[in-house]
Formats: sequence, structure tokens, C-alpha cells
Amino acid sequence: MAWTRGVAWLRAAARPAEASAFRENRDNLAPGRLASLVQDCVADERHIVCHETGRGDGQPPAVCAGFAAHRDAGRSLALRIAAAGHLQPQTPSSAAG
Repeated sequence: MAWTRGVAWLRAAARPAEASAFRENRDNLAPGRLASLVQDCVADERHIVCHETGRGDGQPPAVCAGFAAHRDAGRSLALRIAAAGHLQPQTPSSAAG
């Protein structure tokens, strides 16, 4: 999370990155691995970070857009804070076009 004048802001990817495991027909993870990652994050109130954000732009990484759209993402502590109005959308570099 980033801080501005004492207020925490969470960055979230505005749309899935090109190589996101959450995109349809992606086979970059072993079968069941994505479901396991989501389950672990939900159980621990964590989130998945977009691997294409926070690269050399001086900003912290963003929450993965695919994870943020997941039906159980509301159990993430960071996304619950974001729901309170502290969210900064960020476009991953591969999705900028």
C-alpha cells in the first residue's frame, strides 16, 4: 500500500495483464495451482499481486485485477480497505494498449 498525507492507498490493476493466470485459456500454471493460490490468499486475508506493476515507475505493486474480480476476493483485508474508498487503479504495462 502507498501512503499520501497519512492515508493508506491500495493500488489495483485496472485490467488483467497480458500474461495473467486469470485470463481465459492460460496454461502457465499447473492444474489446480491458481485455485490453490486463491484459496490460500482468501484463508489468510491476503491478495495476489500483479506481476507487471510496480516495475521501475517508483510506485508499489498493485493487486492483480483477476484476483480482485474473484468471487471470494472480498475476504482480502487490503481489498476491504480499498472498498472503503482508498483505491488507486493502475494499468499493467502489457494491458496499456
